Amino acid sequence: MSLEINTCEMLRIKNENAATAEIAKKLVDYLQQLNSRKGLESLYVGNLSLDVDGKKVQLASDDDEVGPLWSEDGEFTQLVARIPEGKVIAYAASFTAEVYLGVDYGYHYFHEIFVNASNVKELADCVTYKCLEYYDQDENVISYRLEQKDGELLPEYPKSTDDLSIVEDITDWYSSNFFCEISFDEPIDEDVLEDFQDKLQEAYGDFPEIEEDDDVTLLIEDTVVIAADQISQFEKYLQAINEFASNRNAQLSLTATFTPDAQYEFALLSFATEDGEIVARATRY
Repeated sequence: MSLEINTCEMLRIKNENAATAEIAKKLVDYLQQLNSRKGLESLYVGNLSLDVDGKKVQLASDDDEVGPLWSEDGEFTQLVARIPEGKVIAYAASFTAEVYLGVDYGYHYFHEIFVNASNVKELADCVTYKCLEYYDQDENVISYRLEQKDGELLPEYPKSTDDLSIVEDITDWYSSNFFCEISFDEPIDEDVLEDFQDKLQEAYGDFPEIEEDDDVTLLIEDTVVIAADQISQFEKYLQAINEFASNRNAQLSLTATFTPDAQYEFALLSFATEDGEIVARATRY
């Protein structure tokens, strides 16, 4: 059994002591695991870069490739070998992979290391890790970091804000698991439903149509991409659905979390109900 993961991550190490040397060793193990495609049914690398003491190598693969990501005698292999003795190490990658259960990549690999570290605060003096990850079988998106600022550990899971200006440079947003469901106590009148569907499509035709799942349930379950200049309109679209449900004492269930589409950025855009209204919130870290 496998799980598709979509991961954007970075790790920076100032290799100054035994604890950071252990993290550097774990990075070598991780890169060797990735290179050999251990536990992977498929792998697509959008970008992958490694910098050791100012020497940087960047590579990418496509999903038609098989075998190792880099050659045994190539420049990348030589750079990986320098990691244990390196003073400043920076790794960054974005990839999509079908991972067999029992083998960890991305968040689950590195979070396990940091959560078991004897002194995370001291480790964060020299190590920074960020990860943005989502899955094909889960509506949730993981945004995680190990990062310190002004001598204090920042929250592991960054908080969101209604100030969308922090993500104004993100051009497009992607959600692979957009979910919106309205549940009624009794069957809805077909004429009322058709009228609502027509009005929703007329006003917001760029967004998914809401369909009848059964006689007491309306449902949208889809992949959605919205451009930066559509955020306000998408918020109004969700509010129209929210009001339709609220006016009929129906239950609205909404999961609408978006990640940057084809951009290497640690950012989220989400929509949720707050005090009866749909509110857009952003996260950047």
